[in-house]
Amino acid sequence: MANPCNIYANWDSIDQVDELGDLINQALEEWGYDQVEIVEGEGPGGGAPGEYDDGTIYLDSENEDFDNPQDGISIAYHEAMHAMLDQEGLSTFDIPEEFEAAWLGARAADQALQGCTSDEPVSDSFGDDSYAPPHPWVSDPDTGY
Repeated sequence: MANPCNIYANWDSIDQVDELGDLINQALEEWGYDQVEIVEGEGPGGGAPGEYDDGTIYLDSENEDFDNPQDGISIAYHEAMHAMLDQEGLSTFDIPEEFEAAWLGARAADQALQGCTSDEPVSDSFGDDSYAPPHPWVSDPDTGY
């Protein structure tokens, strides 16, 4: 299982796409959603560091946005948000969805990485093997409350 602090600390020496794929699917499963396929390389739209398309997340580790571990982890959670929205039937692939996924992804990454550079990372309290940030919905998607 993936630990975001370990990914952050070892960014230059790991297989980033494999590790981020584990992080994505771990979070989706923890939040109650189906896992997705993770593919290394550009998605069908081309040019983006990450792309979600019909059950598949493409991560292009050659993109300059993957030079920084914080950005790479944020991209991974961003694409996970697209997968989650799609599984909820809320996927429209428009500008408002893109902003929502960007905000939720950045929020999830910030929560996952909180304390990673300190002596006692927050995610360590969840064990060395795995961690998923809290469910990103402000309200329960089933009830709307």
